[in-house]
Amino acid sequence: MKIDRIPQGCVGLGSTVTLRDFNAGDEVTYELVIPEIADLEKGLVSIASPIGKGLLNKEEGDVVTIAIPSGSTAP
Repeated sequence: MKIDRIPQGCVGLGSTVTLRDFNAGDEVTYELVIPEIADLEKGLVSIASPIGKGLLNKEEGDVVTIAIPSGSTAP
């Protein structure tokens, strides 16, 4: 994999993102990582998880709705 081919300015592996739940007003910060080191309690979210997949290639200011096993969330 060539690092220079990773798009700049959008969410990808290694990105740190802050999400806001508009309904509850809560914010949470995650870093997108490979599945082997994912640890939600430490804020490390797998790029293969529903949240990780829902955030890939998004840009700052995008509004997303992510389907998760317990329903859906719009961070």
